[in-house]
Amino acid sequence: MKKPQRLLMSIFLTYFLLITFSSCQKDEDLFTQAIDEEIEETVQEENKDDNTVDEPDTDSDTDPILDDEVSYGVLAFPSAEGAGAYATGGRGGKVLVVTTLADSGEGSFRWAVQQSGPRTIVFNVSGEIELRSSIVLNGSEHSNLTIAGQTAPQGGITIKGAPLQFYSVQNVVIRYLRVRPFNSQGAGEGNDAITCMGCRYVIYDHLSVSGGGDETIDFWHFGGSQSGNVTVQRVLTGESQNGGLAGGEQNPDVWRTLTYFSSHHNLSIHGYNRMPSNAAGGTHEYVNNLIGNWKFKLISAECNARVNQINNYYRPGATSNTSKGNGLNMLSVKSGHDVKVYASGNYYEGMNFANQDNRDGWTITINGQAVSPPNPWESYFQSSPFSIEGVPVTVTSASEAVNDVTGDVGANKYLKADGSYGTWQDDLDKEYISDFLNDTYTNCKGCSGFVWYDGGSYAYPNIPTNQRSSDYDSDLDGMADIWEMANFGTLNTGANDDADQDGYTNLEEFLNMVDR
Repeated sequence: MKKPQRLLMSIFLTYFLLITFSSCQKDEDLFTQAIDEEIEETVQEENKDDNTVDEPDTDSDTDPILDDEVSYGVLAFPSAEGAGAYATGGRGGKVLVVTTLADSGEGSFRWAVQQSGPRTIVFNVSGEIELRSSIVLNGSEHSNLTIAGQTAPQGGITIKGAPLQFYSVQNVVIRYLRVRPFNSQGAGEGNDAITCMGCRYVIYDHLSVSGGGDETIDFWHFGGSQSGNVTVQRVLTGESQNGGLAGGEQNPDVWRTLTYFSSHHNLSIHGYNRMPSNAAGGTHEYVNNLIGNWKFKLISAECNARVNQINNYYRPGATSNTSKGNGLNMLSVKSGHDVKVYASGNYYEGMNFANQDNRDGWTITINGQAVSPPNPWESYFQSSPFSIEGVPVTVTSASEAVNDVTGDVGANKYLKADGSYGTWQDDLDKEYISDFLNDTYTNCKGCSGFVWYDGGSYAYPNIPTNQRSSDYDSDLDGMADIWEMANFGTLNTGANDDADQDGYTNLEEFLNMVDR
């Protein structure tokens, strides 16, 4: 990636010698081998000779981090897994820099996200953005979007006051963002915190979402369009009426299907119901999630859904219903429906009946009437998981997932000028994690152990407001100048160039430093 003239001259000389002394087919093989060896040798030599820069790094005491990794089989980002892992987001599009916390106007989040065409949104400011109305994207012209919350300085970005709503958009990547749709008086709107209807190829990673007047996150059909190929990973949700909705209303029509959906390594706490609800059809997987202090149903599988429930950890709270039926999972079958479940490795704290056989964590209803096992089991439970598109999810045991997920969930990282990252969580996320680990309810304000924002007083945590200096990213290409100079030797490289030819743009290489 450094000293391109020297590398090109070496390649040219190698090629000249080969075509002088070799024959046609052999030339091609030798040329390819020689080029690979020359590139590797040159890059290694340059990394040894010149892996620091003279300009001091104001964010870190260490040298800037060089991007010396090459990636193949391009994912949304290196740690992307599940059905939405191949979402392209705003790759190759324009870079829009958020410079103000104002609700609207040039430089605002609303101004950036509502533009059309491929785009990546980066932030030169941290703090709270209080929306006066919902941000709505409606139509394919708003597709191909990356929201890179990790680019904000310490404190990150909190969207408050109103929800985010996406309709008929494709290829959406959102990372390291907090969405808490309360207004300054603490009252939430009746909408979901983040809605995505008729959306395909979507991945949410390291979000912190709370205060949905209905669901925290949902995916529906829209106007005859399916949603599908969706991943929600490392997301921390809490204090909403319902957890989530995967699919449209209870109708088996194919166009209402959420085709492929992955929910893995998430923490959801203090939700009333739908943790989540699988309406409509499609193949959905729930892997290594942590669920705490729910009120009623966990997973509800309906219509023609195919559900993998694998190695999740369920920790009930003071008001959780832990009986079969409405307390745990519901498999609901109606005439003409064909719903099936694979359940394995899930752990229900204090509920041995469900741990001995995970199928006992489910209640089966046929046309609204509960039926008793074992007769229905063969018809509705699989002995092996359903296949799903995308990238296989890394799976640990349910008990191992507790430390894994609580140690890395929610909007918890921000990039520094040298390409390293810092960690920071707001007090609300810290309390949610503590509530799960310690079986406590520090956020509860007189609501008898069950936390939902409408049952108690909600207070926003203090979010620091920081602004990047003008020389942090002087050319406004989304890459910090210090990191850019260290990796490319110039600020003239384009955000959409691909210096190492691995499929990730130069800008994405910088954004993906949080995956190291």
